[in-house]
Amino acid sequence: MVSSPKFLHEPSSFPEVVPQQYYYEQKISAHESQAPSSYDNSTASSHITHEPIAQRRWTRWPILLLIGILITVIAGVVGGLIGNKAVGKEECKIEAPLKQEPDIEAVACRYPSTSIHIQSGPAATTTPQVTPSVTSPFVIPTTGCDSANTAMNKFKTASMNLRVQYDILCNTAWVADDIFAIRAESPSDCIEACASFNKGSSNKTCAGGGFIPEWYNKTVAIAESREPYNCFLKGGMSNIRKNDRGVEVVGLCLNGKCDHMLE
Repeated sequence: MVSSPKFLHEPSSFPEVVPQQYYYEQKISAHESQAPSSYDNSTASSHITHEPIAQRRWTRWPILLLIGILITVIAGVVGGLIGNKAVGKEECKIEAPLKQEPDIEAVACRYPSTSIHIQSGPAATTTPQVTPSVTSPFVIPTTGCDSANTAMNKFKTASMNLRVQYDILCNTAWVADDIFAIRAESPSDCIEACASFNKGSSNKTCAGGGFIPEWYNKTVAIAESREPYNCFLKGGMSNIRKNDRGVEVVGLCLNGKCDHMLE
């Protein structure tokens, strides 16, 4: 005799509770709905990677544009500097008049001591003539002598650099006894050349020299003596006399060489 199965739990008198069910709505896009069943992962990955590449290509355009602007600015600056330098090299510009007159004067732009005169004759051709200015760019050296006193006199002094002791003989010409001539800027330079000459191995001895201030301008010196010198070193004192030139001339004597002169 088969016995009926026994329930582990006896039926409850309470009503049975069924768990609440939730429904989720899944939305499928049109692209996904139309995609074939054979749409695999490789196709999806190709769609995913194409879009960032396009974005990176578009982000390069601002950088290229900025580089182009910088190159344009640099080229403009360099071109401006080259242009200004070329303009600075232009030395003179003469404007031709619309009508030729008998005398036309064109002023040179960078040379204050030179002026250019263009004269037109009866013919159509013109000949430019350059006339140097009469004004001298040199400053006439001073000697310390009193220009109002025309008598021969002397005073003691010292040179600027070597501190050579010497006498200046005002209104005094020193002729003959020549050793050599130089161009000196001042009586100090002239007497220092004499002292330096004595330190050499020459068999001659320099006693002093004659100094002409106005001949420091070589143009004036050449015009009056045919030589561009104004300091004439001397080896003896036998030919010192009063200056008879139309310009200032002084004698220069090393210390002790002219003590007996003008006493």
